[in-house]
Amino acid sequence: MKQLTLFLTAILMGTLLPAQSQQGISNQAIIRDSEDLPIIDAPIGIRISIIQGAIDGEVVYIETHAPVSNENGLITFEIGAGEAITGKFYGINWMYGPYFLKTEADPGGGDDYTISGITQLLSVPYAYHASSLTLSSTNGAKYGVGVDNDGNLFTYMVEESPCPPVTDVDGNTYETAWINEQCWMAENLKTTKYSDGTAIAYPGTSNTSWENNTTGAYAWYNNDISNKDLYGALYNWYAVNNAKGLCPEGWRVPSNEDWDALENFIPGLDHLKGNKLKSCRQVNSLLGGDCDTELHPRWNAHGTHYGTDEYGFSGLPGGRRITNGAFQQIGGYGWWQTSTETSGSIYGKWLFNGAGGLGQQPQVPKNLGMSVRCIKD
Repeated sequence: MKQLTLFLTAILMGTLLPAQSQQGISNQAIIRDSEDLPIIDAPIGIRISIIQGAIDGEVVYIETHAPVSNENGLITFEIGAGEAITGKFYGINWMYGPYFLKTEADPGGGDDYTISGITQLLSVPYAYHASSLTLSSTNGAKYGVGVDNDGNLFTYMVEESPCPPVTDVDGNTYETAWINEQCWMAENLKTTKYSDGTAIAYPGTSNTSWENNTTGAYAWYNNDISNKDLYGALYNWYAVNNAKGLCPEGWRVPSNEDWDALENFIPGLDHLKGNKLKSCRQVNSLLGGDCDTELHPRWNAHGTHYGTDEYGFSGLPGGRRITNGAFQQIGGYGWWQTSTETSGSIYGKWLFNGAGGLGQQPQVPKNLGMSVRCIKD
């Protein structure tokens, strides 16, 4: 049998096709035998792997092809349109590169592959980053322009964010996100003290104490402190509204209007904007890689909706503690407090693993425990 000695560098052409299932990268190569002659009119077994992060990084996608070479030994196939072995091509989040293309071939047309090389994908088929265009905001921050999964333009930081990590009075440090000229916490609050150092009430397993609290209280989901670093704390509105301050100095609990401004900033259809705010950590995430996980913190699986975290908000489903003290919906819902009252109750915001939007819930009881994100004044 002739042995494969050379698999010429592929001609990669990023092509965005109309239907998501048809997205792919056009690819051509010439296969030669040990005498440097083209292998003509023969089926060639091809295996393509896409590797994230480094040459020896995580393989996020594998597919196979069986093209037939022409009279010149040329084969043509489309990466993304082969038989998927691992992962989903359309689920690759190209924003989290670099990515490397590993090509293996069997000149006999089977699956006895010979590694022919690995090359970095210096441009990707659905280029998130338009590197030729850089914008500057009024405060001097630098932005690039990208395109999300729905074809909408968005901006992203290309230099140091004007929102450095922030530390609360308990010593917990939080990552932040710069969205719509506003600094948001990119993690749920988990302080056990108000900003003046006073302890926040912790009813613990006493459902009666939780139900009757009107001065401010917090809980760990299921009264399990291991959920602190996973999902943060659940606070009632009385803690949010406490004059001693719940957020770190210089930060505050966002109003309903702040949340609406965040939602309005995100381009695209309203019923899909929430997916762009969710953490990509999800059971069976279509993005694959580290996003596909069963380890908490993460979202429950869903066949259609999954987080892409395109703005660094990293929303997670911390559930809630309802008025009678019971815990609900971890993994399925993320509920967040607002500082806005309405008719003796409050507005709440939510994300749901089974829907793609950012939801609003009016008339939330004030003693219902929800997560908190702070924004900078």
